[in-house]
Amino acid sequence: MVKFNERDGWQCNNKDAVMNHGVEDPGQRIKQLLQVASDGIHILDRQGFLIEGSDYFFALLGYSRAEAIGMHVSQWDAQWTREEVMNVIDLNFQLGEGAHRTFESLHRCKDGRIVPVEITARSYHAVLGEPFLYCSSRDISERRQFEATLRFKQFGIDHAAEQMLWIDRQGRILDVNESACRQLGYSYSELVQMSVGDSDPFFTPDQWGRLWEKLKVHGTMSLESSQRHRNGSIYPTEVLANYFEYEGVEYNCMLVRDISRRKAYEQRIQRLTDLYHALSEINQAIVRMETKDKLFPLVCKVAVEFAGFEMAWIGVPSEQRDAIIPEVFYGTGTDYLTGLSFPLMTTDAEQLGPIALSFREARNIFVNDFMSDPLTTPWKARAQMYGWRSGATFPIIQGDTVVAVMAVYAVTTDAFHEEAVTVLDEMVRDIAFALDTFDRELARKKAEQSLYEREQHFRAYFERSMVGMATTASDRRWIEVNPALCEMLGYSNAELTGMSWEDITHTEDLALNRQLFERVVSGKLDEYEFDKRFFKKNGDIIYTHVAARAVRNPSGMLDYLVVLVDDLTLLRKQQLELERRVYYDTLTNLPNRALLTDRLEHALAQLKRSNGLVAVCFIDLDGFKQVNDTYGHALGDHLLVAVGKRIHDACRTTDTVARFGGDEFVVIIEGNSDQSECLFLLQRIQETIGQPFQIEGHWLKISASIGVTLCPDDVSDGEVLLRHADQAMYLAKQSGRDRIYFFDAQSEHLMRHRTHTLERLEQALALGELQLYYQPKVDMLQGRVIGLEALIRWHDSMQGRLVLPGEFIPLVEGSHFEIVLSEWVVRQALCQLSEWHRMGLDLSLSVNIPAPHLRSPGFVDFIRLEMAVYPQLPPRALELEILETAALGDLDAVIQKMMHCMDFGVSFSIDDFGTGYASLSYLRRLPASIIKIDQVFIRDMLHDPEDLSIVQGVIGLALAFHKAVLAEGVETIAHGRKLLDMGCSLAQGFGIARPMPAAEVPVWIRNFKGFPEESSQQ
Repeated sequence: MVKFNERDGWQCNNKDAVMNHGVEDPGQRIKQLLQVASDGIHILDRQGFLIEGSDYFFALLGYSRAEAIGMHVSQWDAQWTREEVMNVIDLNFQLGEGAHRTFESLHRCKDGRIVPVEITARSYHAVLGEPFLYCSSRDISERRQFEATLRFKQFGIDHAAEQMLWIDRQGRILDVNESACRQLGYSYSELVQMSVGDSDPFFTPDQWGRLWEKLKVHGTMSLESSQRHRNGSIYPTEVLANYFEYEGVEYNCMLVRDISRRKAYEQRIQRLTDLYHALSEINQAIVRMETKDKLFPLVCKVAVEFAGFEMAWIGVPSEQRDAIIPEVFYGTGTDYLTGLSFPLMTTDAEQLGPIALSFREARNIFVNDFMSDPLTTPWKARAQMYGWRSGATFPIIQGDTVVAVMAVYAVTTDAFHEEAVTVLDEMVRDIAFALDTFDRELARKKAEQSLYEREQHFRAYFERSMVGMATTASDRRWIEVNPALCEMLGYSNAELTGMSWEDITHTEDLALNRQLFERVVSGKLDEYEFDKRFFKKNGDIIYTHVAARAVRNPSGMLDYLVVLVDDLTLLRKQQLELERRVYYDTLTNLPNRALLTDRLEHALAQLKRSNGLVAVCFIDLDGFKQVNDTYGHALGDHLLVAVGKRIHDACRTTDTVARFGGDEFVVIIEGNSDQSECLFLLQRIQETIGQPFQIEGHWLKISASIGVTLCPDDVSDGEVLLRHADQAMYLAKQSGRDRIYFFDAQSEHLMRHRTHTLERLEQALALGELQLYYQPKVDMLQGRVIGLEALIRWHDSMQGRLVLPGEFIPLVEGSHFEIVLSEWVVRQALCQLSEWHRMGLDLSLSVNIPAPHLRSPGFVDFIRLEMAVYPQLPPRALELEILETAALGDLDAVIQKMMHCMDFGVSFSIDDFGTGYASLSYLRRLPASIIKIDQVFIRDMLHDPEDLSIVQGVIGLALAFHKAVLAEGVETIAHGRKLLDMGCSLAQGFGIARPMPAAEVPVWIRNFKGFPEESSQQ
């Protein structure tokens, strides 16, 4: 049994054990081993507790002997758990007496460090009487670090970018790194069975031998070679060979680098060098040349000889600009262009090609693979013949216009990389710059010639010009003056050139003139224009327009001024007169519309700052048209002047009286306190206008209808106020004339009603809502129908009722729609008249013609054309009824129109006779066959003696002038009897028949039996 104590150390009392092994005391032997051991020897019992250890072991862990004895192995083992440690101990004991295991583990030191160790463990059962485990721990930190370093180096070798090959003297490949396998396409096992010549065609056995001898001498060599990939492709390489000996054997460690990219880059650099050389040659040529005829051939030659292209050519558009025609070319295969033109107008994408596309779209086109690019399909066969593999096309642009196209071709694919394109593009821009330079030089020469010619023309113009011309110096003296300026100012040439322009400039214009001149001298201004006055030699003032322009020397200093002096004296007088005409009426000398608008705006602005009223009064003269038509325009103008003066004299100085146009005047009354004050002034105006005027021996009497609107009661917009005053004036006329009417909402409503009605009537005409009714005209004495009168009716679909003419005809009068409606009535009447004649009804039909239609320029042509549509109608079938006032004015013109219409078979009657202003001479001269007495007189003649006298007088006049007479408005038998007694047998009215639709007329005529009690009248 083994025991340990502090005094004696290890003790064993198992003598049999000692005897059996033939050794001395085992405790003493173990003690000796522990003392001399250089490894960390430690002894564990069967349960893993530390029994004893060497000094090295305690030093390794950092514990003292006293601290360590009795510790369990799991307390310093950092790799396994306690359970795993016991499993290892059990495993060792299972191996048998003296058997050992070697394994690696980790020791945890007292200071926390982890130390890798290699442990050799032997189990013993009988040596000391009890089983124990004899362990030896060796610190393997340095070995671990060395192994890690080896692994790192191997990793670096395997992952290096360059291939690494270890080769012997015979050229056999002994080892390679992973990069070699990857780049050559072989596995490791394949490569180590190959020779260097298998992967590098350059290294034949002889070549390898010569290289080896040189390498032994120099130790290291670098060279360029090539390698063959497993797929057969060959690529350039750079080789660094290193000779060394190891254990008496010679080796070569080769580092091989793929330099394909570098070689491509070097080729690209060389290509760019050639291109820049070409660019330089072209730039030098541009300096020497003056026309494109010499430049273009040189460009093509340089592109081939210096830039390395096979062929180059430049094409220009045809005269029609529908195709590109090759103009100059150079290089191999120029016969390729024989007979070729490149269409520009084709819509076929395949036929368009890079040439036309570059020209049309003004952009560079690159074909890096001529055989596969669809753009070059039509030309592939020719290109293949000359070995071209790529091409490029560049538009040559001047300003915004493509003037030519340059094309170059190469024998390699992908010849147009980014850098090459940049240089070529710059080359084309230089060509375009050269063309611009040529044009500028040509333009400069033309300009020099033109300048010389202009100088000659200027000298001739200067001497003979009707405009004053001069040059002045920086000290304000006249340098040179032309004859026109001398004549304008009244000075001789010598007198003017002996003074400055300040000497004769009007004092009020001198300051501005000096200011402008100083700005020119200081360089802040190069030219100026302004109106100024000069004093002539005789003291008169002349108004001029001066335009001056500086002429400077190359340093920018003023040499002299060129001055143009235009005499505006007459123009100024005309301008003053024009301004008067712009703002004043030329006839009455009153303010016109323009000045009226300005003063009205001023009055409204004043009103905002004060209390009171502004009245806008619209005055229209009643009866002026009749005066104008009767006595002529000249007398009418005199009357307008007199009226304007009376209105002006009746107003205050603060009021504005303006002629608005025609016989219309506008008065702006300011400063009124209320409406009554305004009314008093307007009544005074109305009264003075109503007084008789004596003009050229004629006493004339007119009146005035006045419309008034007040502000601020009304809106404060001038244009709207004038419109409202005009509307009020219109209502004053509608109310019987010679009235003063103040604008209110009702009047505006009436105006809107008129406008709306006119719009509805235009729609009604388009929609077919208008219809003619017909009222018979009869001979009461003979009991027969002599004709009918066409009367208009309106079937208003919106109101759902029949509208009589009295409701809408007054609103039509004076409007643009009046003639349109009249023409429609004539057309409808003629169509219906033709239908009745076709049915055998021999009737005449009368139509009312408004005065504006009769007096319109195209009236006669209208009647002629419409009558020509119905040539079958007998003469006098159509009768046109006109008011007696329609002939007032230019009587001769109206008679002429009536005579022309009568030539077409049309007759005339005078409607509503007795209500107008016609004189007996008018009645005698008018070629009307019938006079119609207005129903106003017929209706009341049975109980109104005055109306009866008028009817008798009209009948007498008609008989005296040999004209038939027809009474309108016969409503009773008594009316008819009285008319027959007075000698009037022709009549129409409700007492005979009401107006009826056309379809009812034939039936009514068949049933007509004569005027009631006509037999007794006979």
